[in-house]
Amino acid sequence: MTDQDYRARTEASASVQDGRSLREVVGDIIEDVRMLVRGELALARAEVDEKINRLLVAGASIIVGIVLAFAALNILLAALVAAIDKAGLGIPTWLAAVIVAGVVAIIGFVLVRTGQKALELNKLVPERTAANVQADARVVRNQLS
Repeated sequence: MTDQDYRARTEASASVQDGRSLREVVGDIIEDVRMLVRGELALARAEVDEKINRLLVAGASIIVGIVLAFAALNILLAALVAAIDKAGLGIPTWLAAVIVAGVVAIIGFVLVRTGQKALELNKLVPERTAANVQADARVVRNQLS
């Protein structure tokens, strides 16, 4: 059997099944794959945009945490000044300032840690796109089988 005979039989077999030639079927598959890739790229862009928004929020959280930590440093310095200035009965002014600074420092630390966790690389992976690409690859493999 020659190559031409084999191709003719294959095309005839394909066109008998659904009324289309092998060339048309392959062309349709290529067009479907092209459209699939375009759709996946659009999904990836949308997912990356969403991740970028998360990055911006995380960055803002880190900045606010740093500002609060700086405020805590200022309060601690004010407490040191107050402690040197006067020593009173009950809760001295400097101890009150230290307590306030401690609370502000804890809040700042929590905000910085929250921002750092949001910036972890495994949270930035476009998971839905990866899952869709795998599913699409299975569909394409099944169509070609």
